[in-house]
Amino acid sequence: MSTKKNFFDRFQKKLIIDDAYKSIDPLIIKISRFIYQAFQKENQRLIFLVPPQVKELIQYSSLIAQWAQKRKLNRKVSLENLSFPIDQKLLLNEFVVSFEGKELEGNQIIVKTKSGRNNYLKHYIPFEKIYRLWPVDTERPLSRHSRISRSIRNIHQAVPNQSFSNQKILMVTQLRQLPEIGNKIRLQRKQWVQDVIAGKIDVNGELVSLDSMFRFQETPHCVFASDIYRLISFLEDQSEEIQGVILDGAQHLQSMQLVDEYLLDKNINTVVFLEQSHRDILKQLKNRDFRIYNTHTFPEANQLSNHWQFSLKYGAFREQVMSNHFLDWQEISQLSRVCFQFTKENMRISEPIQILFQELFFSVLKLSRLARIVSSEEHEKQLDLARNWLERITKLKPWFDPVTYQHFQNLLRTHIHVLENQPEIIPKVAVLKQILEKDFSHKILLLTTNKEEANKLQYFWRELGYYQLEAKTVKQSLNSSTIYDRIIFVGWIGQKSIRHVLHSSNSKQYHFLLYEHEREWYQNFNAKWQVERNRLLGNVSSTVIETNSKNTLVDPYKLETNFILQKYKRNKALIPSKQTSLSIRNTVALIEFQDPCFGFFDNQYDFLVLESNDNQIFKESKIFKLEELQEGDFLLFFRPLSDYLKQFVVDNLKRQGEDHLVDMAKLWRDALLQKYEEYRGDLSRLYNLLVRHGCTRKNATIRNWVKTDMIGPNDPRDLEIIAEATNYDPLLENLDEVKEAIHQIRSAHLQAGAAIQKNIIGELNQGLSQMQWSPDQSVPIFIENYEVELVQIHRILPLQDKFRAKLVNQLQRWEQ
Repeated sequence: MSTKKNFFDRFQKKLIIDDAYKSIDPLIIKISRFIYQAFQKENQRLIFLVPPQVKELIQYSSLIAQWAQKRKLNRKVSLENLSFPIDQKLLLNEFVVSFEGKELEGNQIIVKTKSGRNNYLKHYIPFEKIYRLWPVDTERPLSRHSRISRSIRNIHQAVPNQSFSNQKILMVTQLRQLPEIGNKIRLQRKQWVQDVIAGKIDVNGELVSLDSMFRFQETPHCVFASDIYRLISFLEDQSEEIQGVILDGAQHLQSMQLVDEYLLDKNINTVVFLEQSHRDILKQLKNRDFRIYNTHTFPEANQLSNHWQFSLKYGAFREQVMSNHFLDWQEISQLSRVCFQFTKENMRISEPIQILFQELFFSVLKLSRLARIVSSEEHEKQLDLARNWLERITKLKPWFDPVTYQHFQNLLRTHIHVLENQPEIIPKVAVLKQILEKDFSHKILLLTTNKEEANKLQYFWRELGYYQLEAKTVKQSLNSSTIYDRIIFVGWIGQKSIRHVLHSSNSKQYHFLLYEHEREWYQNFNAKWQVERNRLLGNVSSTVIETNSKNTLVDPYKLETNFILQKYKRNKALIPSKQTSLSIRNTVALIEFQDPCFGFFDNQYDFLVLESNDNQIFKESKIFKLEELQEGDFLLFFRPLSDYLKQFVVDNLKRQGEDHLVDMAKLWRDALLQKYEEYRGDLSRLYNLLVRHGCTRKNATIRNWVKTDMIGPNDPRDLEIIAEATNYDPLLENLDEVKEAIHQIRSAHLQAGAAIQKNIIGELNQGLSQMQWSPDQSVPIFIENYEVELVQIHRILPLQDKFRAKLVNQLQRWEQ
């Protein structure tokens, strides 16, 4: 072990960053060393707890660990042992050439390069000046002879010719910054991107270069993927040894079953970077024997780090200060208490009353979070709405029992009284003005829950001259890496949202503007938060604020969620507590659309977001995950009718002269169906037969193979088991061809999806432009062979309830 440590120490001392020859940050080196050491063993599982928005920390440390591992496994190769087919395109250093042969006496490799528009030259290149030589498949023309000659002449010393072991390192992360970071890390004037051959898995499942300019014909040293599903598709066809996998963020761990099946069960070294706020996932990983490294306790995090963002982030969390103002507006506190008490006592009131009370409840929440002066028009609108509710309640009187009716009527009258007597300058505005005058030159962030309210809030205070102030929603602030002098919560937004903001470490000072009725929520949260923060900092002796543990009030954020869910219970999306965890999805958000439709979606779903140009017609589409969506986004949902997609793929294969692949890919299922008929439709006998030959799939999977016309099993080993168990000669004789046919058809389906998507957007643009469509219009969309829905997001609400898996990740409409 000491030699391994010594190797890394020698390696990292030669590392520099940027052209200024700065040493690598100590925190990056420490994390890199842990990852590198894990790759030297077997079945290592590590978690690094890091703050949000520290992508550079994660990617620098991961790339350095990969580089050290690659250098450790390098072995010399001689020119005699090198062999490529004639005319094979190669990536030679940074250039594309064509292999022509080798000259052993002069220790030179002979390649073909371009010298003019249609002219080519043979080029003899000294083998000792080649640091990268890799077979590729690309449409790019060969590089010019003059450029290659000039580059080779500039290499003044011999480069150690090295081949690389078949041990690979995979990383799942955002790919945008990787080439830039790889260009910054240097080792003796050589960049990471020059020494480490890296590729990425594209949307079609193909292994391509980071710039997408060519495809690899052999697996490179490092493979990157933007999500866990592309990684899994790569691992399914990967027979070579995988040295380690690095997962960046909790979004890649939502499907823990995939992580178990493809990584942990195969004893692949796995490293996870996780934010402190993802407690549920952290608990699951701890149960799977992951070792946890809390970077907040590293001395390098806030004492030795020379990177401004790292030191600010870790320092802000360590020196965090929470302050508050509990304001006295008796009318709003009384109204809130009556409102919450009514909710507590009448959770089973009928649906018409629930809908009316929900509108009232949101109005009360909005009023308690108000931190600006409203216009007279806006105030009159709120007052008219409240008076209208009082009129509507008389029509709903038959739905009430007498006592509940009287309580609700009093509640509405109290609400109207509060609005009628609302002071011109509400308490929060006066206190916030004092804070801003005191910190006039400071950068301050106001946090609220609604995007529209955030825009109004920022506009109001900037009109008063406070130009350093910003107002955002919680989601917007979490997606930002901006460091603020102070973050102010203008109202109670729920414990979960507050925890995420505090974990983000975007400020040292957090201030809460609350009313008296919210004091108990704050105190209960503060006690829990201090325990959690002290545990992260390793400060076990710190004192905790004592509060009354008996909570007589209900968190309004939870009530807000409960009321919204009331209207969806008729769709039976919520799971009864008796049901097993096999049929549920936990991490789900409700998305309501401007059209009368909605959906429950999880982090695994890929949303097709359309972006419009100045003419309001959609010019491009992008794939977003749930956390990247925003209110107002246009989403396109589509699916081919009946068997159109399958026929589309078959037609494409016929045009390419590869329609034989379809028949070849069906052989595995022909074998199963023959044996199934032989057993007279007894599925249990077929299942037992496969199990005796080593099949580990469950009964439901075997039934799916028999009953569903699917492309093929995900694991190629299952094909071998089916062939051996059924003794079906056509499958036994063509097993490799069947595997390849299934792989090709899967790729064809992925490519067909992209082509169909492009066709739909083209037809959609044509139809909308003809009808002079604008975003505020809701129009039916008819495209031949497809079911198409174009919807605009109205609201996104994270939920913690359990949902039926079959109702998640699909667009739903109200029951008629």
